[in-house]
Amino acid sequence: MGVILDKSVTVHNLVEGLDRCWPRTPVLLQRKRVAVLISGSGTNLQALIDHTTEQNSNSSAEIVLVISNKPNVQGLTRAEKAGIATKVISHKDYKSRDDFDEALHASLTSTGIDIVCLAGFMRILT
Repeated sequence: MGVILDKSVTVHNLVEGLDRCWPRTPVLLQRKRVAVLISGSGTNLQALIDHTTEQNSNSSAEIVLVISNKPNVQGLTRAEKAGIATKVISHKDYKSRDDFDEALHASLTSTGIDIVCLAGFMRILT
């Protein structure tokens, strides 16, 4: 009878052959539009801005709006310096929590927000 040799297969140019069969197309995910709600200095917001704008972070989020329930807070300045749109929706301008929530919801909806991040936002939402 015969002798069994080590079973092995050598494939030359495997990667090139596979590329011809299934070209590698990078999957580009559309970044999620994020609104960040704040009430103060924006230190949490700054960390989010830094991460989403880092070149090598591969973040799938883009902060497109910062809303504060208080005017003239440092967090709004941080957002403006980063080129992010800002808006103040003061809870004091509304008779009830529901009215405030509806105004907030309308602003988020009209901007096409995918994700809302509460970063030091000091109001209870319903």
